[in-house]
Amino acid sequence: MTSLDDMEGKVFGFGDPNSTSGYLIPSIEIPQYKDGVTVESGEYFGEVDLEARLGEWERFYKFHRPNGAHKGKTPYEALREKL
Repeated sequence: MTSLDDMEGKVFGFGDPNSTSGYLIPSIEIPQYKDGVTVESGEYFGEVDLEARLGEWERFYKFHRPNGAHKGKTPYEALREKL
């Protein structure tokens, strides 16, 4: 992707809403790019189902992410070692 035109219909995610560079500036500059471009989900960028994405992230974080408490293993790998 080299321009906002290439991003039409794609999913776009902001950073922290309290961040100047991650939220404030893009939320102002993106709509100024051209008429019809908004930062509202589903209008120019693709629709985002945050509930589904949260579930995906939680499953990864809880079961598939290596964890320092398990000496760099995923919780699943640590459990398998104990069985």
